[in-house]
Amino acid sequence: MQLKNQQQTMPNTNLRAYDSLDQPPDAPEQRHKAFVPLVVVVQIAGLLAVVLSIVWMGLYAGGFDWSQPEIVFNYHPVFMVLGLVFCFGDVKVVHAILMLLSLLFAVVGLKAAFDSHNLRGIPNLYSIHSWIGIIVTVLFGLQVCLNGCLLTVSYCSAKDSLPNEFLLITLLIRILIYNLLELR
Repeated sequence: MQLKNQQQTMPNTNLRAYDSLDQPPDAPEQRHKAFVPLVVVVQIAGLLAVVLSIVWMGLYAGGFDWSQPEIVFNYHPVFMVLGLVFCFGDVKVVHAILMLLSLLFAVVGLKAAFDSHNLRGIPNLYSIHSWIGIIVTVLFGLQVCLNGCLLTVSYCSAKDSLPNEFLLITLLIRILIYNLLELR
């Protein structure tokens, strides 16, 4: 009886309505508003780091010359900053652009094959090569869409971790695509 009274007096709090326990669900997301300016600042800082390392090694450490052993090391800081600071920060953006371009080229390639067959009176989808090509392109498109959804969900939610099941599905699709490509 005492338990029933305690349950009735407790306030009705729905924790599922909160994306984060730090903010109520109706609080504006500050990180979304600051995203683009922050990306611009980070890109400028990365370029500045590259330029400063080039100036430092070029003007103050003797310059650049592969044929002079005493200054060959000057390439090291420049390329480390360029590779591990600037380029590595843009890997996901470049990856997304390349994935979309790959899908676009695959679809245009399929269109070219269908148009070629149609113009010459050759039947479409008559070989295992053509069927595997269609399956690979569909799976690749699914992979791109799933990764886009994953990126959108991870960007819009307060959680920084991605569901393991989702990552497993995209991994299995990649493995299937590579195995199908081996058959072609």
